[in-house]
Amino acid sequence: MQQPIKMKEGTVLEKFREAASNLREDVEQLGKITRDAASESVDQVHKNISELYEKGQEKVVEAEQQFEGYVQKHPLRVLFLALGAGFFVGWLRKRNTH
Repeated sequence: MQQPIKMKEGTVLEKFREAASNLREDVEQLGKITRDAASESVDQVHKNISELYEKGQEKVVEAEQQFEGYVQKHPLRVLFLALGAGFFVGWLRKRNTH
């Protein structure tokens, strides 16, 4: 069996083990940093989606209130528009079935 080559600060094998240990620690630290960054990104995306969903809900409620207000102010106009739309859809369906 060959003897390790001696250097001033220790053997080549000792240097290799130290470098490997440092590399392992660096990789573990990089993995933790990457995991933390990914977690923060996911949290931010979730927050943004939640905010957009809430804004969307607010817009739907606002549109519903505006529509209800319009119906209350102009009930006959809305009734005739609905009747006209119904007749038009019925005419289109009847026309396409023949």
